[in-house]
Amino acid sequence: MVKILVLEDNVLSQDLLCSLLIPEGYEVVCAADGQSGLAQIQEQHPDLVISDIDMPGMNGLEVLQQIRLNHLTASLPVIICTSAEDESCRRLATQLNAIYITKPFYPSKLLKIVTEQLTGSVLDVWA
Repeated sequence: MVKILVLEDNVLSQDLLCSLLIPEGYEVVCAADGQSGLAQIQEQHPDLVISDIDMPGMNGLEVLQQIRLNHLTASLPVIICTSAEDESCRRLATQLNAIYITKPFYPSKLLKIVTEQLTGSVLDVWA
């Protein structure tokens, strides 16, 4: 089963993402801050990460940078899903090979992006 890590400190946003992903057959694990998210990546070996930017402690872009610096996770697909309409954040996320989408989003658009990111990537990261 494909595993997705949802890295989001807002419980309502976590619940929304879970309600979209679980019926599609994805296993979803959640973390509410950057440090916990990095620990979940090492323990759970997700196939994709969906991360907010604004979180306590380490923010989503810092998590993304750590993911890219680790040779075991450098190619892990990451979707930054945030309410921040910040061009510098968008640019950094894109430079770090992540998809950047803003909230609110269309559920069908997010599911399409998830599918696109997982195509050809599932299990390759941890092989």
